[in-house]
Amino acid sequence: MVNDEEESSQIKHILMDNASRLWPEDNPALKARVALAVSLLIGAKVANVQVPFIFKSLVDSLNVPTEQLLTVAAPLGLVVGYGVARSTASLFQELRSAVFAKVVQTAIRDVARESFLKLHSLDLSFHLQRQTGKLFRVIDRGSRSIDYVMRSMLFNIVPTSLEILLVSGIMTVQCGPSYAAVTLGTWCSSVGVGVRAREFNVRAVKRSNRIMRITFKSQECHFIYIT
Repeated sequence: MVNDEEESSQIKHILMDNASRLWPEDNPALKARVALAVSLLIGAKVANVQVPFIFKSLVDSLNVPTEQLLTVAAPLGLVVGYGVARSTASLFQELRSAVFAKVVQTAIRDVARESFLKLHSLDLSFHLQRQTGKLFRVIDRGSRSIDYVMRSMLFNIVPTSLEILLVSGIMTVQCGPSYAAVTLGTWCSSVGVGVRAREFNVRAVKRSNRIMRITFKSQECHFIYIT
């Protein structure tokens, strides 16, 4: 059984290994893709933050008496700007995913190849004592999970923090620091609840996997006994 300290060390090693694959020293093309993906991400966040302010200006421009509404050019311009901002944010997100896909697939391919070569470099006694087919399924799931880990590291944690800081700064200027404090407090509370729920889910999955392994071993022992 792996204790908490060893598990924490393994998680840290996995994150560091994924970070090195996210920014490979010997592949400038992948570095350029990561930089472009981050630029598109920042552009999408900035455009997304501007959307509610454009919508506010649009509503304010229409909140006047009819006789004072001399022209419809300003409201129409704001409607167009609102649509452009929403479309730009969505377009940047799609372009970001397309640009970053090659980085993720390259990392998955490298990890799968390294695992395959490592597995075949082991001696015959290892393969006779292990369930090689089950091990290959674990390697396949681990390789595919790299996509989730990398996208979470680059596109979820850092961008969400950046967006929260942008919104908090705008609310500080527009409404005062108390509103920004409420926003940050709500976000921190949400993160804390999410982390606790995730930890509970991980413990439940591990417990279920242990039960499945015990059940499988008991069935295997029973099969060996009757044969």
